[in-house]
Parts: sequence; C-alpha cells; structure tokens
Amino acid sequence: MRDRGGKLLLDGKLAKSIGHRKLYDVDVVDDIDGQRPPVAAIAGRDRNQPTDLEGWHRRLVHADVRRIERMAAKGLVDGLTITRKLLRGMCEDCILGKQDKAPFDDFVVHETELLERVHVDLWGQARTPSWSGAVY
Repeated sequence: MRDRGGKLLLDGKLAKSIGHRKLYDVDVVDDIDGQRPPVAAIAGRDRNQPTDLEGWHRRLVHADVRRIERMAAKGLVDGLTITRKLLRGMCEDCILGKQDKAPFDDFVVHETELLERVHVDLWGQARTPSWSGAVY
C-alpha cells in the first residue's frame, strides 16, 4: 500500500496458504522522516510509558474499559499505568464493530410493476471462499 505520493506505507506478501484459504502477512514500514501511518504510531509507542485509558483500550484490542481498570487496580499487568481515566465518548471502532448491518432508510418505495426493479449478481463466484465456505 502506498500513499498518494507513491511512498510505501504497508508491504504485504502472500503468506503460506492455510487449507484452501489465503492470508496476507502485512508489515508496517517505518518512515525515515519520523512520520508513520496512524496504526504504526499507536503500535510504536513506548510500552513502559504511562498511557491514558483510551490508549490502553486501543492497545488491548478494544477490551472493555471496566476490565482494563480492574486489571490496573489489582496490579495484574506490569506497566499498566493509566494517566487519565476519561474516555471521549464511545469508541467509534467498537460501535462499528458491533453493528451487524447498516441501518435502512425510513423511506421505502415499493415497486408495483413486474421487473420494475431487478437485483442481479454481476460479479459472480469468488475465487477465495469465505471462512464459512461461501463463494458468493
């Protein structure tokens, strides 16, 4: 993956095939001038540096905030020091990850004529099956 200027951000190579599925192994490329993509900036923080609750929430793969606070209070994780326990609203990534489908519009038009609206599959069968084995 490259940015608009052509600079390499992510480098991926096709990894060993697991069964009939293919996975990509992606490495984040460090930028020499000190700027990194947002994911690399989060991953590249000093692990021993105290961090706010929002930072720990992201580092711990969006774990429940109450669970992170309990781990810190009980001293279950070395270096888990929370500097600020305030979250700025709900985590947008968590909200989107929990949605099972996009909401529908309130306005619905029902067709009255035969073949007035037709839905067709123009893409066809996928080369790589999904985890459940579906190819469409």
